Amino acid sequence: MCVMCDGGDLDDLLFGIDWLVHRDGYALMPVMSDEAGGWAYTIGLAARGHSELVVAGIALCCASEVLAGLASRVLGGESLDESEVFPCGDGLTGRLVDVHAAQVRRGLVNVWLEYYVGDGSPAPSLRVGQVVLSGPALGEDGGGAQPRLDRPADALGLARPTPTDRRAAQRRARRRRG
Repeated sequence: MCVMCDGGDLDDLLFGIDWLVHRDGYALMPVMSDEAGGWAYTIGLAARGHSELVVAGIALCCASEVLAGLASRVLGGESLDESEVFPCGDGLTGRLVDVHAAQVRRGLVNVWLEYYVGDGSPAPSLRVGQVVLSGPALGEDGGGAQPRLDRPADALGLARPTPTDRRAAQRRARRRRG
């Protein structure tokens, strides 16, 4: 289901995310990209003191399954950190790497920013960790097609938001506040 693809607008998307965050403690944001094939990330874990999580370079359905499982574990009290390799289901293991700030500035988690920052409310501290997956299901190279987001290079083909984009986001936020 894609709110925007089905004729919804940004407000519809943000209301849906808010409902999921309040019901489940997090929401998943899948993003399609012609350049990189897509990625998915969580919204809501930062408000609970954990890094938001992102998976890139694998099928969105698989990325969403991995993130849902990990988010549930985090909400259950488990902490994921860079020093460990953890099971992700279906024979996959993952390790966490800090996402480079340049990836965030290019728009990696734009809906997170709209959700928390767009309305002018105080936002939780944003930390983003990429779950780098490995395992037989990803092929012999162990998932080498996964872009590395801990580096500043534009691994996903993201354009940096322009000043016009930022002003438009601020106008939308003012309209939502009424």
